[in-house]
Formats: sequence, structure tokens, C-alpha cells
Amino acid sequence: MNKKQKEFITEPGHTETVFATEFSPQSPNILATSSFDSTIKIWHTGTMSLIKTLVGQDGVIYSMSWSKCGQFLASSSIKGDVFIWDTSSGEVLQKVDHHSRQPVFCVDWNHSFPQHIVSTSNDRTVCVFDDRGHIYKRFRLPGAAFGCQWCPHNAAMFVCGCMDGNAYVFNTDESGSGVFKHYLSGHVARVFHTVWNPLVPGTIATGSDDKTVRVWQIDIEAGEASGGGRAGGRHPGSGEIDFEVEDGDFRKVGCLIREHKSFQGHKNNVRPVLWHSEVPYLLLSGSWDGEIRLWDARESDSCFSVGKGHLADVYGLSFHPDRPFTLASSSRDSTVRLWVITGEVKRIIYDAISKHSIDEYVTLPQENGILTGPASKHLQETLRTHKRDDHKCCKEIFSFFGGKTGIEELWAAAAYSINGRDRALEENSDVSDDVQAKKIILHKNEIVFNSLAEAQSLESIKMRRSSMGGGIGGMKKEEQIRMAAKIYAQSGDLRKFCDILFELGDCERALAIAPGVGMEYWQEMAQRYGKKLADSLNEDCFPFFVAGGRPDEAVNFYSKRKQFREAFLIASAASSGSFPEIQSSGGFIAESKDDSMDQTVSPGNTDCHKNLLRSASANMADHYLDAGESVLAATSYLASNDTKLAISTLLDNEEPLLAFGLAKVAGMEDTDDRLRGLGKGLPKMRASRKGKTLRLGVEKDYKA
Repeated sequence: MNKKQKEFITEPGHTETVFATEFSPQSPNILATSSFDSTIKIWHTGTMSLIKTLVGQDGVIYSMSWSKCGQFLASSSIKGDVFIWDTSSGEVLQKVDHHSRQPVFCVDWNHSFPQHIVSTSNDRTVCVFDDRGHIYKRFRLPGAAFGCQWCPHNAAMFVCGCMDGNAYVFNTDESGSGVFKHYLSGHVARVFHTVWNPLVPGTIATGSDDKTVRVWQIDIEAGEASGGGRAGGRHPGSGEIDFEVEDGDFRKVGCLIREHKSFQGHKNNVRPVLWHSEVPYLLLSGSWDGEIRLWDARESDSCFSVGKGHLADVYGLSFHPDRPFTLASSSRDSTVRLWVITGEVKRIIYDAISKHSIDEYVTLPQENGILTGPASKHLQETLRTHKRDDHKCCKEIFSFFGGKTGIEELWAAAAYSINGRDRALEENSDVSDDVQAKKIILHKNEIVFNSLAEAQSLESIKMRRSSMGGGIGGMKKEEQIRMAAKIYAQSGDLRKFCDILFELGDCERALAIAPGVGMEYWQEMAQRYGKKLADSLNEDCFPFFVAGGRPDEAVNFYSKRKQFREAFLIASAASSGSFPEIQSSGGFIAESKDDSMDQTVSPGNTDCHKNLLRSASANMADHYLDAGESVLAATSYLASNDTKLAISTLLDNEEPLLAFGLAKVAGMEDTDDRLRGLGKGLPKMRASRKGKTLRLGVEKDYKA
């Protein structure tokens, strides 16, 4: 694992152990975390911003599971209940209590049968119920029940771990002659987590307090259990036990499974276990030793890499199937960290960029291939369909293998900078709403257009009767209208800015800005009110700068406050001619950390605005470089159409593959000697067991 840690200043996060981390099935940018502090937090991973905090469930929240649609979330707690949340509204839809107020350690939502949820508890029972709390089946084990998961290849089956050191496989299908299928015996301490391999039917991994991970192979179509307990059907809502695995009697059933392979290396109890969704033999585990291990499941005790980033017990691991090489982990150190699997994966990325194909790496699971999952096949088809479209191919490649902060912004900006606005709108039409809303950097052509649309949306509240805006915690009506006015001014529409201020009764400020629109307009306002505005020393100063033909002062003002997005917005508006030109004596200086870019020019000179845009772009890039965000720094240059400097920035900051991809899209492969011969030093990734150089590198490290 290539270790690369970064600090993020986020909104208030968890204050205690983070037990679970789960990506929303509908977006690789939405991550839910649950904690000892009795809260669930939903994050946007691209910006590390907190979207929502779910509050109301008492006690430690051990586990979570999303519904298939991504709107609902089930969570389990130490108080013995399971909550069903509507994550859009933050409301609790249902409180389910089927475990005698004993701790509920795990909950899993069936994505094939959305009406089925399974939960496990310290009361020794496993319950299957729907999202309204109606119970279908209840099973009793010889000891406390822990990790559980529905089978992806047989939706009626699930596996769960037990205090007695065994794992149990059940079938909830009423048509069967029994419900108990298999017990997996081999661990010598409690089995805490159990997971099915999504690519190899019947393969299960278990993690235990005996410090080992074990892999089992079962026949998911095997015959039913013939004894060792009692089974019975019933109507939903009954409290009866459908099946009880009585201590000792289960050995008579005749469905004992011994482990297929065993993996030793952790120095303490194993907690999360996770199969990779695209590489069929890649298995991950976390432990109380603070380590994350990548195992080669084809061979016992074969470890690819060890990730050492957390300072305490690792409790949660999660991938999103659309971005399978980015891993989220959570820990008792109260952090959530994002990691990127690298190593030989770099060779695949390079070949994919060069050939617009991953055909040599994509195979069926039974062929012992490298990439065998559905997302790999989707990427393969996309590259075939768009083989002549460099931008589309690189965008999809880095989205799949990515995880770097700013990847989406970089390719969106590249579409504008290299291909033009019409093509950019076409290229970015498939960008999800949550990504669009959370973009950190927009291209100069996009930022003004989008900001004006945002202002119009905010201003539309004037047509509503309510005095309130966005509900609890949202802006009031007047605050929302003032925000619209601010955005109009930053985007160059000063007339709209003055009109709104006048309507709100802030006539003095409106009058002072009015000359920027025209003397006739100013005189009209003067007659209506008759007063002038004195200069202000707070943020209200920026419209006076642009009205007086000095957008550079506004850019410098925001740059000194490290509000680089606002500075770049104003510089972009100025460079596109949105602000009026007012003739005056003297000139102004576009300031930048790069002294070679400082230049005094007179107002009205187009070089002045170009210089201003360059300095704003450079300042924003320097800011992100200081923060260790080289991709966002390169995107800052792309946003002002400086593709060459963007490529150079990526190369200077150890991102040669991104630089190569961008250079190929822009047709600039020969602009930098460092791009030549890039592929010579990259190892070839093969399906053989030799040359295992997969590594997992932490991409983000922040207080969750």
C-alpha cells in the first residue's frame, strides 16, 4: 500500500470510535459512518464535506446497511434496536426491536429481496424482517450472533458468525425442507465477520478473535439439513423460533464444512473482512492491531500488502462497486481514511490510456483473470464504444481506478479547456447531481453560467409567500435574496445586484454601485433616494471594486482571505468581458506568488484581464499545492485554459499517469521530455501468482 496521508478540515465529525463505514449503492461519493457517539454521519467524499447527521438512536451504533435504492439506511445499536432511516429527510421511519433489548451487532439489507433485512444479536438470535418491522423468521444459535451477510448468488441464503467459533449458513426460502444449510468449523474463537465473494459463488471469508482470516467453499445449491434442530413456518409477526441450532446437536446434521484456506498475519482480533468487487482473489481484512491487510486468496497466508495508517483498532472497510480501487476504512482512532490500491494497477491504467482498452485484463472469474467484475466489463465496453474519444476514455479510466481528490473537476475542466463549451456540456451531461453540486473548481466558462443559474434559483423565493427559505437550519427569505444579489455581482450582472438591493431597502449601497451600470441608471436611482454610500471595510467592498473598473482589487481581496474560488470567479468574469470598462488614469497590478507574472497595465487593455486570470489561477494552484492537492492544483490551471502548466504541475508532483492521460487528450504528448518513455518502468500485471506487487496507499486521512 502506497502510504500518502493528508489532513482535511471538515465540519464537526465523530468524537468517538467509528464502527462502520458504508458507501451508498447509488453514488461512490456518498459515504455513511456510524459511531460510539450515537450518530450517523453522511459525507461527500469528493470534498470531505458533511452532508447530514442522523440523530435519535441511543447508544453505540455498531452497524449500517443501505437499501438498494440508496435512500434508506438500516442501523443497529447496543440498545437492541434497529432503526430504518430516510436519509433524504433525516427522519426515522421505523424502530424495530426483536432482540430483547440485547445489543444488535450487525444488520444487512437484502438487495435482491428489498423487503428482507437480517440482524444478529447478543441474545443468540438472528432475525429476518421487513422495513416495517414485520418478522419473517427467527433463528437461535448456540452463542451470541455477530457479522451477517446475504448471499449475492442465492438471495434466500445468508451467513452469520457466532460466539462458539463457527459460522452458520441458513436458507430462508419457505419452499425448502429445512433452513439450516451448513456450519463452518475451524476457528478457535468467536467469528466476528462473515462475507460472501461477489465474484465466486459459494466462497465465504470469515474473520475471528483467533487472529486469522479463513476462506470456505460451499455448494450454495446443496441439499437441506436433515436434523439437529427444528424448523417451522409461521406468519410474520410471530415470536416463535423457526429453527434452533442446539449446542452439540448441530454436529449431527451432516453439513460440516472445513476451511478451504487460512490466512495468518494479524497480531490481534480480526474485525472487518471484505472481498474486492472486481479482482476475484483479492481479500482485505482489518484488525485491532491497526493494520489493513491485502490477501491473495488463491494461496494460504499469501499477503500482498499491509496498510499501516490507523492508530488503533480497524472496525470498518468499504468499497463502492463503481470505484473499486478506492477503499474507506474506519477506526477506534475516530477517523475515516480513504486508500487507493496501486502497485501493478498503474500498469493497467497506462495500458488503458495508451490503447483505450483493458481487454487483456478482463476475463471470467473461472479463468483466473485479473478483472472479472461487472464494473470492469462496463469500463471495457465504454472504451470500445468511445475508442476515438481521448477525453471520454481517460475520464472513465480515472473514475474507475481513481480516488484522487479533484479527479472529476479535472476532467470537467479539461472538457471546457480543450474541447470547448458545447462539447463540455455534452461530456458532462452524465455527471450526477451530487457531484455537480459539490464541485470545488469550475472552468471559467462554466463558473459564470452556473453561478447565474444559482442566483436565479435563489431569487425565485421572492415569488413565495413564506418568510422562511430552506427550512430548519436554512437561510431566511431575505438572506437567500441577498445571496442571489451577491452572486449576480460576482458574475458581472451589476444591474440585477442594484435592483435587488433597492427592493430590500438597502438603497445607499445600490446607489453607490449604480455608476458601474451607467450614469443614466445612477441618476434614476439618485432621484429616487438621493444619498450616497460611504466605503466599507468588510466583504461588501468587492462590488465597488468591480463597479469602478478594478476587478483586480476584488481578486486580490479574496486571494488574501484565501477565498480562491471567489477570486477566480471574478477574474473569469473580467476576462470574459462581463464587467464594464471605466476609463481612468493609472493602471493596476495583477499580483501573484510568481513575480514574473506581475504586470502593470491600463484599464481596458485585454492583456490586463488575461494577466488577472493567470494570477488568480496561479494563486489558487499554489494554495492547493501547499495543501498537498496536486490534482486540484493542476485543475486550477486547466480552469484558465493553461493545459501545459497543468501537465507540468502533475509531473512535478508525482502524478505522471494523470499527466500522460491529460497530455494525450490535449494532443500534447511531446511538450515535456518526462512524458517520453513513461511506460518503460511500469511492471506488467499478470494473473499468475508470481510478482505480487499490489499495494494499498492511503489517499485521505481526516477527522470523520
